[in-house]
Amino acid sequence: MTPEETFYKAAEKLIESKIDKVFSFVKDKCSDLINKSKVDLRTAFIEYSKKSYYKYSSIKTILYKNQPRFLYDFFECNNLLLDDDTIDCDNVNNILKYSHYNLVVGNGGMGKSTLMKHFFLNALSNNDLVPLFVELRSYSNSDDLVTYCYKNISNLGFNLEQKYFEYALESGLFLILLDGYDEIPEKDKKDFLKRIDDFTDRYSDNYYIVSSRPCEEFIGWSRFYKFETEDFSKEKALSLINKIDYDKSIKEKFLTELDNELYERHRSFACNPLLLNIMLLTYENYAEIPEKLHIFYSQAFDTLFSIHDATKPEGFKRNLLSGLPSDVFKRVFSSFCFFSYVKGKIEFTHEEIIQELEIAGKNIQGFNAEYYLEDIKSGVCLIFVDGLDYRFIHRSFQEYFSALFLKNLDDDLQSKACKNIINKRRYTFSYDSVFSMLLDMAPARFEKNVILPYLNILEERVNSGDRIRSFYCYLVDSVIISDGIDYFNPEIVLSKKLKGFYNWRFTDNNISIFISFNEDINIHFLLLIFNKYNNKNKEMKKNLKKLFSKNMNTEITSETIYKDNALFSKITTETTLGLFIKTISNLHDSLNKRQDEAEEEIESLFK
Repeated sequence: MTPEETFYKAAEKLIESKIDKVFSFVKDKCSDLINKSKVDLRTAFIEYSKKSYYKYSSIKTILYKNQPRFLYDFFECNNLLLDDDTIDCDNVNNILKYSHYNLVVGNGGMGKSTLMKHFFLNALSNNDLVPLFVELRSYSNSDDLVTYCYKNISNLGFNLEQKYFEYALESGLFLILLDGYDEIPEKDKKDFLKRIDDFTDRYSDNYYIVSSRPCEEFIGWSRFYKFETEDFSKEKALSLINKIDYDKSIKEKFLTELDNELYERHRSFACNPLLLNIMLLTYENYAEIPEKLHIFYSQAFDTLFSIHDATKPEGFKRNLLSGLPSDVFKRVFSSFCFFSYVKGKIEFTHEEIIQELEIAGKNIQGFNAEYYLEDIKSGVCLIFVDGLDYRFIHRSFQEYFSALFLKNLDDDLQSKACKNIINKRRYTFSYDSVFSMLLDMAPARFEKNVILPYLNILEERVNSGDRIRSFYCYLVDSVIISDGIDYFNPEIVLSKKLKGFYNWRFTDNNISIFISFNEDINIHFLLLIFNKYNNKNKEMKKNLKKLFSKNMNTEITSETIYKDNALFSKITTETTLGLFIKTISNLHDSLNKRQDEAEEEIESLFK
């Protein structure tokens, strides 16, 4: 029996086992059900399950660009982390046993969407719930969430009216998989947060899994358990490569090096499924794996550009239709990626993508948007067709080329563009790779054009006298102390990569610019915390908890702390927040000094 036939049988068995209960709910709610039958309801869900299986069981990847492959031919299942627990995700029930409401959060390339498709297929074949898979990237506030979900399933074979779907949801027999919260346009996210709250209130007996990149908004999702994707271990990395259908000799050499030293030496790449695929793709052309992420993506593009005709017979050379050399081709794609990134667009109709490409290539003589689209789709394979729409093979390529576009702007334009990104994408820009790659590409210019303008604003707003108090009063809104987590412990702050700062509420959302993209804070600052306070941590913790005891687990306003001299002194001298404030207060002068020294060094060469 083929995999398709196996899943069909499982789907039919699943629907048959649950249709009586679902039908009874619909029957009780709907007086005109006499015109419908259990057969209609069964048929609707069976058709949806079959068509969904077709859609989600086969996918394209950067290595399988020309035709989709069956997911389980190359799928390596992520583990998820919930605090100190590691969850095996081979069976979706291992997640659902924790809660009805679940978030799966991971950085780009960690395979969240593939994992969600696995959850759908897994539930379809061996779970008591009826799974519904809903992609959120096309969500807009013109639809309520029920209608949006209904449109998704009706497009895949559920041919009953929406009211029957709504009544069925009340049975509590569904696993609703909402994939890609972070792909919802920024302007629609606030609306979605309200609507998912209403939706889960109304249909509280169902189970939910929402996937996303990290977002600050999740702090407010109080009912959801937040699971984080675990980095691939060496064993999982080796297993994934073993499953991939690729040139045998190249794969064997790569596996040997990955096992011997490559995984340990380049763990930040090898632990990420997408980047691991790119490592294999570029392995034949590049003897060394670069340390920098932007160089890594540059090599990936060069490889894709050079092997676009590799599947053709030997000696056959097919030129790209656009006729553009690599550097011009890359320049056009960088412009297209940047403008779509700023607009929050990752999916395009044919008309939309042609319009965007015409803008990106408007200064290229003889540029043909249709030819170029065919090149990025079928030649270089950075875009693929999903139904009637066009999508990036992976969003991280959009981010790399956006960073490249910013890098090539002059200082004034780069500063303005970055400021607009910060203001327009203020809740998401620190979680994607655009600024981090731009920082790697041009660190001095990033400090000059992005960090220093915000420091200049701070300098204008703080008192030059008592700088520590002045910065504290301007930046800090309130403090929350929990007796369950010791946020004053530097080791916890280090291990959680600055998550400890989330218990300080800042008045300025743009403070993440300093936290995320300045090494004086996110590296040296943390080491300073660790080295200076590790030895006396027990005494510090005791004193702080004593001071906070009457306010434990409550939010304390900045004004209350400021007026308590003893408490203010302890916070500014013995906590991560205090050291953060001190570092910020000195950052303006240190960065300006660094800029001046760089200019003097260049000028001295010509004296």
